[in-house]
Amino acid sequence: MKLVECINCLRNREGAEVFFASLVRQLFAKKSVELYVIVLHDDINDSFSFLKELLDDNHFFVCHKAPGLDLKAASLFRKIVNKINPDIIHTHLSCLLTYYFAFGSTKKQWKVVHTLHSVADQESTALGKIVIRKLIRRHNLHLVGISDLITVSAKKLYRHDDISTVFNGIDLRGSNASGPTSYAFVCVARFAALKNHLRLLDYFAKYVAAFPEAKMLFVGDGELRPAIEKKIDALGLSNLVVLSGLVDDVYPFLYESETFVLLSEYEGNPISLLEAMDAGLPIIASNVGGIPDIVTDGENGFLVDCHNESECVDRMMRLHDRTLFLQISKNNSARASRYSIECCAENYLGVFEGLYGKI
Repeated sequence: MKLVECINCLRNREGAEVFFASLVRQLFAKKSVELYVIVLHDDINDSFSFLKELLDDNHFFVCHKAPGLDLKAASLFRKIVNKINPDIIHTHLSCLLTYYFAFGSTKKQWKVVHTLHSVADQESTALGKIVIRKLIRRHNLHLVGISDLITVSAKKLYRHDDISTVFNGIDLRGSNASGPTSYAFVCVARFAALKNHLRLLDYFAKYVAAFPEAKMLFVGDGELRPAIEKKIDALGLSNLVVLSGLVDDVYPFLYESETFVLLSEYEGNPISLLEAMDAGLPIIASNVGGIPDIVTDGENGFLVDCHNESECVDRMMRLHDRTLFLQISKNNSARASRYSIECCAENYLGVFEGLYGKI
């Protein structure tokens, strides 16, 4: 099977990009797959440089895409794909738009699979939704949701039932209970409004009133950083909140922390949450998107209304019960095995092979 994995950008080390790279590495090892990778934009993060080393120049391509609509990049994309003549094209994030500008909705000899990394309403722009509907109507496109809720949202939005579900996977490393930790809480997320860092700081300030020695770690960066720094100063938390910036490997920071917190407004199947599970951290996370498919309230973490201060602070306090903390941590370490990248790659191959027979 000739398979093209396509993503718009590998500039930043974020969830979908980390997942993409891990999936490519797994698929490359499959004897049944002749793998090609297309990245639309230049400027590939150093942490993904292994992809260039994994695949030679005849199997790894960059389209030099400019921001926004770039018909020149779409033309190059069309030339590359026609030369490969694949059986399956698997797109991520906004790649589907470039595919459409390259080929329109004309049915080709290959099948296109597009992974929805967030709930359907949030995943695509208005134009992206139009493109998806057109490709579905022409029987050119098969959608994959990364959680049950995302799949349901796509079925409702696109009025289409033939949508698969494949949960994200990660390279499992396991927990590390070798020593004391430095941080009571860690949040791994892009510094953006939808991730609710500012709200989390308010909740942490309430927690610190009861436990003044507690510290929190924010791993990531983004446009909200100045506002976060200002908020930290305003709340008098300068000595208690640490901003690590962007990192290539989150595990050392997870191992330094006790509890993972993610208070997003919406999410898909967050890679950062899966990594925290694998590291054995109890989780406090918003009851939104695909998170409830991963976190069972009271079993491997707590699901909360991110806007409910008393509820969030209560769950932060509750984990001071050491017996409860250790049980939740143990449950998370055990559950993480469900989300191995090996299992995920096999599930995607099942989807591809099912469609391959229909080409």
